[in-house]
Amino acid sequence: MSVQPDAHRWRFDDCDKKTVLFVGRFDRLKGGDVVLGAFARLAREVPDARLVFVGPDDGFRDDAGKVWGFDDYVRAHVPGDVAPRIQMLGQQPPSAIADLRRRAFVTLLASRFETFSMTAVEALSFGCPLVAPAAAAIVEIVAHERNGLLFKAADAADAAHQLLRLFRDPELAQRLAAEGAADATRRFAPEVVARQMVAFYDTVRAPDRLRWSTTVGPPTRGGDGERANPAATG
Repeated sequence: MSVQPDAHRWRFDDCDKKTVLFVGRFDRLKGGDVVLGAFARLAREVPDARLVFVGPDDGFRDDAGKVWGFDDYVRAHVPGDVAPRIQMLGQQPPSAIADLRRRAFVTLLASRFETFSMTAVEALSFGCPLVAPAAAAIVEIVAHERNGLLFKAADAADAAHQLLRLFRDPELAQRLAAEGAADATRRFAPEVVARQMVAFYDTVRAPDRLRWSTTVGPPTRGGDGERANPAATG
């Protein structure tokens, strides 16, 4: 992942201050239901808010085992006056997603579980205000009220509350965005990750070097090319 230069990052003055962006699959794991539920609640408080949903429709499996397509789920679970303010764009190329990140006011994540959230890191690297679930590895990337806002995982009401905080406090949104961009540079720039990788491999190799130095020393070779047997000497 590349860290974005300042000229390519989100700017409050240039964004659409009523747009929420979600990038991810419409399914249970990525929390598509949470996204739509949170937006429906936000829309009651912010009448001109809009949701842009970017990602494939893989179907949401509910607790009863029924699989919902995106359009059917919206019709069944989102108020009729709110549904027209939801735009489903499907899969988009990285260049289009980059433009959408800069144009949206806030990026929303809703995963029930993540091992490492590239979407969160990308949002931070663009300097986007970010609302994300306090789920698994996401809490290792997003710190509440420092570089983003966290909500209880799978809790649409709490997600809506955190979104509303940003809509009502643009200065908070700008502060979190700036800290998020700085944090992405400090932690996820390619040169930083490369140094961490080298340090990790050095740590993995260190016990081998220590074992050779404290026992029989480095391997030696006999005249036939085989390693000498220390017990056979002396």
